[in-house]
Amino acid sequence: MALNRELGDLRELANNHDYLIQILIERGDLKRAQISLLDLEQLNRQLKNKVVNLYLLEKALVLKTSLRARDRGKAEEILTLL
Repeated sequence: MALNRELGDLRELANNHDYLIQILIERGDLKRAQISLLDLEQLNRQLKNKVVNLYLLEKALVLKTSLRARDRGKAEEILTLL
């Protein structure tokens, strides 16, 4: 990820965050997944060509793990939009 950041390859950096967030969710490390999600949100704002909005996808995946029904409902909303 550091190399992609140094090279300014934001799209590949966003893909790195995508994989990282999925791994962190699978491991149950939701706190670090949330932190990575914030980083991905910043990258999302910088990307000009947003063919696939990884930020929204990852946000939905993080919300889906919540115990709160409202968060799971929001995840469902996001996923239906994608």
